[in-house]
Amino acid sequence: MTRRTIKFTVIGTALLSFATALLALADAPTTQPDPNDPVTLEGKPAPDFKATGLDGKDYSLTEFKGNVLIVDFWATWCVPCHAELTHLMELNAKDSSKGLKILAVDGAEDKDAVQKWVTANNLTLPILLDPDSTVNTAYKVDGYPETVIVGKDGVVKKVFTGFTDSRPKEIEGLVDSELAK
Repeated sequence: MTRRTIKFTVIGTALLSFATALLALADAPTTQPDPNDPVTLEGKPAPDFKATGLDGKDYSLTEFKGNVLIVDFWATWCVPCHAELTHLMELNAKDSSKGLKILAVDGAEDKDAVQKWVTANNLTLPILLDPDSTVNTAYKVDGYPETVIVGKDGVVKKVFTGFTDSRPKEIEGLVDSELAK
């Protein structure tokens, strides 16, 4: 081998090693999660809130301690929310006597429009209004539906964002597990 060949081989190997190291770093997970990601609520005490329901009653998180609580964030225009709410009503009918409580928090829509939609769709869950998005902000809602499962101890067990066909079974399994504790 000539000096020139050796020189190019060494430089080429160094560049290849450098490129490999850069690709590995680019593919590495970030060390800090996005603080605005709702999943960062998991394992922490659920943010307390106060909100008024369509029924005129004031609700707060503290009144549900000792129960498994689902806080579902939704909007009337959100088609996946409709499927989620239907499932949650079924789950409520099945497990409310076992200590499950469900609150559906509407995202900053007009009260009359929400009431009209709730009536037309026979929604039987407590509907909370969040006109200034205070509760949505506390729970880092970045899209609908967002479903938060809070354990009897007041700690967020899981945050589900969006809706999939498997979501009802995932939620039901987690609720059953929490109710058994």
